[in-house]
Amino acid sequence: MIAQRSPTPRRFQWFALLFLALSSALIGMFGALLVVPLPFLPDSILAGAPTQPTPAQADPAKALADPVRAAPCQVINNGTSISMIRSAPSDEYSLVGLLAPGAALDSIGRTANGWYVVNYGERLAWISSAAAAPRTDTAALCAALPIFHNPLIADAPADLAVQVLSVDRDGDGALNERISTPNGDGYDLVWIEVINLHTAPPHNYREMILLLTCEGEGAAFVRWGSYYHPTLACGASITLPFMVNASRQPFVVRFAEAAPQSYIEYRLEVVQAVG
Repeated sequence: MIAQRSPTPRRFQWFALLFLALSSALIGMFGALLVVPLPFLPDSILAGAPTQPTPAQADPAKALADPVRAAPCQVINNGTSISMIRSAPSDEYSLVGLLAPGAALDSIGRTANGWYVVNYGERLAWISSAAAAPRTDTAALCAALPIFHNPLIADAPADLAVQVLSVDRDGDGALNERISTPNGDGYDLVWIEVINLHTAPPHNYREMILLLTCEGEGAAFVRWGSYYHPTLACGASITLPFMVNASRQPFVVRFAEAAPQSYIEYRLEVVQAVG
């Protein structure tokens, strides 16, 4: 005898159909989300690319077009004997090193009197242009070097614009001062005054000898004398008359226009002429 399965109640059939419909709808919605890229995610992430950009490769054509950094000015000993390197730009200064024939040094400056400032052992030193010349491939750079001053030559401090040296008619006197160029005080105006002259002879007239002596760098370029046209040099003297109505005369002490860097200390003496 065959057993018969009891029919499923109608309400359970409705619940099954509803469950199947909801499941299909959910699967279709989530499936669409899985295949459509999310609008707020970068394409690189969706494609599996790294988040950091790779370094750019150098462009050979651009690298060749860029200007090449020029070598510094170099001076070379083209002679057959050793050249002297000194502590300042003059043969009078101490020796700090030697430059062998064919050797070269970087130069960062030059002086107005023909010396190059070189980098020697991590210090500034000086070599004469007579002992070392610019290398051919850096000659243009050497010509454009800045002008340096001798660091061992001082600058004269400022003093009075006008100075007066007063001397008694029967006495002597002296003025000690200093001047320098191109920096510092390079010009002194001095009035020589003879005092206590009378209107009647024999004390109404005196002849005085003026003598200027100098010490320091550039003494050969000092000029002194007439205010408008000084022509006397260091070591020179001049004899001048002083009278009661002409007891003062102006003098100037300065450097010639073509003077190099200089510093001197001078002494201007006024003494009575004998006889």
